[in-house]
Amino acid sequence: LASPESDLGRYELHRGTDPFFTPSEATQLATLTGTEYMDGQTPGTAVYKLAAVDVHGNRGAFATLLANQVTGVGDGDRPVLALSAPSPNPSHGSLEFAFSLPSEGHARLHILDAQGRVVRTLLDGTRPAGRTSLRWDGRDASGRHAGAGLYWVRLETAGGSRVQRFARID
Repeated sequence: LASPESDLGRYELHRGTDPFFTPSEATQLATLTGTEYMDGQTPGTAVYKLAAVDVHGNRGAFATLLANQVTGVGDGDRPVLALSAPSPNPSHGSLEFAFSLPSEGHARLHILDAQGRVVRTLLDGTRPAGRTSLRWDGRDASGRHAGAGLYWVRLETAGGSRVQRFARID
């Protein structure tokens, strides 16, 4: 959400790997005049720090966000294609997958093993625009317990796809 302050000059966005990193020129990712930014890299365990700077150069306090807290963020009025990090991660049992679609349409949500094989399909059908969440019980398509390891969740739509990594532990 954009700042209502009339003297807002810009935003500074920084990226690091530790929640306690100190923003500097070396960590600055972008200077923004609006509230949207798409990081061209897969953030993994990235930590973002954002500060508003007024027209006089006075910087406000930094807000800190972990990569798994950031999904497709738009202007609030327009849904975007986004897939949040699975939660909890890592997991012993079930996981929740939250995603949003920009428009109604066909969507697929697959759980893949580390070799890219489909373990289970959680969704293969038409969904409305907006945010949805689905829960996976940790079982494969045959109903067997999926073992510990690295997995992927892939959201596919006519407008694109998104992938997130997660781990199951015993």
